[in-house]
Amino acid sequence: MRTSAWILGAAIGCGSDSDKGTSPSTDSGDSSAASIEITYPTGDRVLLYYGHGGLQEEGTGKGGFEDVDAHLLGSLGWSTDHRDYFATDLSTYRLIGLVGVGMNGGEAFSPDEVTMLNDALDRGTRLVLFADRNECVTDVATKLLQDLGVGLRFTGEAADFNRIIETSSWNTGHQIGTDVQTVRFKEPCWVDATAGTVIAQDDQRNAIIASARPRAGGEVVLSGDFQFFDDSGYLEFGDNARLIENFAIVTPVE
Repeated sequence: MRTSAWILGAAIGCGSDSDKGTSPSTDSGDSSAASIEITYPTGDRVLLYYGHGGLQEEGTGKGGFEDVDAHLLGSLGWSTDHRDYFATDLSTYRLIGLVGVGMNGGEAFSPDEVTMLNDALDRGTRLVLFADRNECVTDVATKLLQDLGVGLRFTGEAADFNRIIETSSWNTGHQIGTDVQTVRFKEPCWVDATAGTVIAQDDQRNAIIASARPRAGGEVVLSGDFQFFDDSGYLEFGDNARLIENFAIVTPVE
């Protein structure tokens, strides 16, 4: 499904002062017009984390990331780590992706782990919570967002089972949406973006990706799907590969 370009202002609601959605020039990573100077990461690695009850790889390629590992290394020169344990040092990561945390139970992130994630955000690291239709809302993810002081949430609803969503409805003023036209998602969860900025939505204005910047460092992003870049077969479609590159680039909009 394709939709026409949409106006960001109509897609943003009101949140707290710390995570309220703003115009693309101030909340999109474009520091030239921002009222505060945004910190961007210096790390050169990507972390895909599936601990705390996160999704384990399935035989169909779902939850496997060998193809994207090779792609990010070849296109951007950045290596990807996969871990099911919480690292003691997050300083090397420009992107931390939490893949389905809480889907298989798991304990909440400890206060020390939340502090480490907040420190990573302050260094400019982008933190992305990737959801899956099998359980869009988990206690682990919800508690983490609360502890990080971010108002974004997953709604608990999703596209129909096995439905493919192809959308060209992108906030191109946000760095994640830069040069992205059409992306294919597999049965994504919907995001409640009233406390942040919508980055992608379907033709019914259901938000698929949204972001919030809790301070002057990295963004917290909710993505209703990760199959657009895992080994289940969608990475080569349209701008899917460009989208996951943009997740990792984390620079101001040029």
